[in-house]
Amino acid sequence: MGSYPPCFILGEWQYLAWLEAARWSAIEWPERSYCHDCTPVYKEMMLAVGKCSKPETVFAYVYPNPGTDDMEPALCGLSPSTFERLKNLKKISDGTTPLPQSE
Repeated sequence: MGSYPPCFILGEWQYLAWLEAARWSAIEWPERSYCHDCTPVYKEMMLAVGKCSKPETVFAYVYPNPGTDDMEPALCGLSPSTFERLKNLKKISDGTTPLPQSE
């Protein structure tokens, strides 16, 4: 394959495993990237060692399948533009309090 994001510190096989898991994910997320599955703590660790290639990533609770029985929000890494779009659509919270389930 060649290259992989530097935050996959275990190497290319770790990135390939993530790609396979992401491909089989049953949830349709608004943005699919490896940053989506990051965490604030891991981002800070990667920033500290110079391995975060997308430091602009922000975190928020996102409802994966609005309008279905699956209404549990998940903490996701998002690009700033996706964060603003979802915030305007009231599909995310500020990362501290999930949005009400019914609107």
